Amino acid sequence: MNNDKPLLVDTGRGLTIKYRNRLLYSKFAPTDRANKIAISNNLNDSTIYIVPSPLLCYGLDKLKLPETSIILLVEIDENLFNISDKTSPILFIKKGIDFLDILKKIDFDRYKKCELLILNGGFNLYRKEYDRLLNILLNYMHSYWKNRYTITKMGQLWIKNTIKNLPLLDSAQPFDRLKTDKPIIVVGAGESAENSLNKLKDIRDRIFILCVDTALQTLLEVDIVPDVVLALEAQYYNLPDFYGAKNKNINLIFDLSSYPGVIRTLNGKKYYAITKFSDSKILSKVEKLAPNLQMLPPLGSVGITAIYIALKLTTNSIFLVGLDFSYTLGKTHSKGTPYHLTSLQKWNRLNPGNSYESSLNRPIKNYKRVFPTCKRTTF
Repeated sequence: MNNDKPLLVDTGRGLTIKYRNRLLYSKFAPTDRANKIAISNNLNDSTIYIVPSPLLCYGLDKLKLPETSIILLVEIDENLFNISDKTSPILFIKKGIDFLDILKKIDFDRYKKCELLILNGGFNLYRKEYDRLLNILLNYMHSYWKNRYTITKMGQLWIKNTIKNLPLLDSAQPFDRLKTDKPIIVVGAGESAENSLNKLKDIRDRIFILCVDTALQTLLEVDIVPDVVLALEAQYYNLPDFYGAKNKNINLIFDLSSYPGVIRTLNGKKYYAITKFSDSKILSKVEKLAPNLQMLPPLGSVGITAIYIALKLTTNSIFLVGLDFSYTLGKTHSKGTPYHLTSLQKWNRLNPGNSYESSLNRPIKNYKRVFPTCKRTTF
């Protein structure tokens, strides 16, 4: 008997499935057991339920699903998918990206929670994989509601800035006009950027430097002028990033929702980008003003957006510098950035600042080399 293929087995009280030397339903009463499991589940409102490996769909008709909830029938084993009961729509998922494509079609405004709903033994064959799909759904839902909250807080300012910056569409160019054959170095403001500055100076003529706004001062301090700076921030907090660069001939990519004061700081060429942060009618109209420009997805970080833009500007290699997305205790940014300089300015003997206290809690680097093994001496 070939155990690599699922087999339908008649128990006398209904069909079960044998696969990989195990029965996926009860061998005594397959339908009764599945129905009891389904009836015992109290399903919640506004919830997305994943039913892993629905197989013959036993028990589905016994579920008391609230009108505000939905069920996703998911199968990741092709053999089991082929033998499954197709009277109910079953989603065959080969990769996590396939599942993401399905989630994009769901209106998450209606749902607040998600859970696994296990009705048979098919789940145990791929427990890790189905748990991973649930985590994908949880993260997607969390991200969705986090974005909704952000739009609630920031949406009005983004729209206000977009309207103020609309006249710039006449003088500025779409960011994709910056295409280059050179490799692009994306420079962030993380601490690790300090380690690459000398190398960037040595190869400056052979590379295209795209830096985020907060990294501009770090580059200018060592006389590196980037090819273009990216600014996305809608509030005025990033204005200090451009102190000392005012009136310099440096190119700027700005999001249409950026703080207008930032756009006026540099004298170089201006290139605009448009982030589709919502499905508002205003953004749809703005999109028509620049029909040839692909709108940016809301990526949530100037560093990630810089990488996305770099991918649109070159087919050559892309290197990342200072995009740490983490930091050493007591030092969140590289030297020369406004935050680092402000921290130093505030330090004194009476006020060491939070950064100093945090730095004392750092783990000691090269501990074994600095403190060689000592013999314990008992007195």
